[in-house]
Order: sequence, then structure tokens, then C-alpha cells
Amino acid sequence: MLGIRLANLLPSRLGRLIFMDLYPFSFGEYLDGLGKSQLRQFIERKSSFDPIETSFHEELIDHLKMYYFIGGMPEAILQYKNDGDLNMVRVVQQEILTAYEMDFSKYASKSDAIKITNTWKAIPGQLAKENKKFRFSEISKHARARDYNEIFQWLVDAGLVYKCFNVTTPKLPLSGYREEHIFKLFHTGHWTALRNAQYFTKDNC
Repeated sequence: MLGIRLANLLPSRLGRLIFMDLYPFSFGEYLDGLGKSQLRQFIERKSSFDPIETSFHEELIDHLKMYYFIGGMPEAILQYKNDGDLNMVRVVQQEILTAYEMDFSKYASKSDAIKITNTWKAIPGQLAKENKKFRFSEISKHARARDYNEIFQWLVDAGLVYKCFNVTTPKLPLSGYREEHIFKLFHTGHWTALRNAQYFTKDNC
């Protein structure tokens, strides 16, 4: 929540400030965290599309599947590295999510905190369905876009979600072809592969 806190508490810049964005671990960083840096180096050094040797390929696939389950949160990765207990990994993940929800009321008004929590909880269900865009009606029967635009921006500024827009034509600059009212929301901690993905088309959404 540091970005939200800075916006609320620092009205002016005093001296020289350097801002840094911290994200969940990428797959390569995940491998480093498990002590598998050689596998990361192997991937990064590979410059051709030739098939990977079976032994390396199977090991990488196994790690990738586990990465999808664990996510990119450092504490969850450390827990898995220490004992390999996936049940305990789930406990850590739930503790992180609970802490997020408790923080909503610290950095937002009471009415906004309720909307933020409802939006936050609605994201997994929306992604599980074949919705072509985020549906406000699944947050609340009377939810309207104009009432939630600031809520979505709050979550984006807090670094908790990515807002991924639909584009009408896959041409550069993509921002020139995006449809502001057609988008999806992704949790940052679970969708690290989408770190740089800000757009989608109706064919691949």
C-alpha cells in the first residue's frame, strides 16, 4: 500500500525521492528462490527455438506448474522451499490475502473500503467464467461503472491488480485502439505472467 500511503501523506517532494516498483517474483526469480539458478540461466541463454532436452524440459514444466500454484509472493515461495508442504503454502497465501483486506479500511474511507473489498473478492469468480469483460452486476446488482472507476484505480495504484483493456485492432500504439469500457482485472500476486500485459483482444480473452 506504499503508493497509496505516499499519495495521502506526502503533499510535496522534500529533497530527492527515488521511486521503485516491487512486483511478485517472476518465474526466473522463483527458480532463484528455490536454488535453481542454473535452470534460470539455461532459459535466459537459450537463443533458438530448438527443442529442449527431455530431462530439462520435464523439470522446467514441473517447476512452472508449481509456480502457477504458489504464485510470486516471496513468503509463500520461502515456505515451500523450507518444507515443501503445499498446505502450509495455502495458509501463507490466505494470510496475505486477509492482510490485504484488513488494510483496505486503513487507507480508504468506509464506503470505499466496502466497494474495494467486494471488487477484490469478485475478481477470481469473474476470471473463472467465460466473460468477455468485467461485469459490474457480479459485484452488486446496482453497481455502475461510474461508481467504481475510482475504486479500480485505487486497486491499480496500490499494486494489487492489473487492468487489462480490450483493443479493437492489434496495432501500435495499442493505447490508441483500446476500449476503455471493456477490460478485465487480474490479481498481481497470482498473475505474474501478465506483469507487462495490459491489453487483450476479444479473440484471446
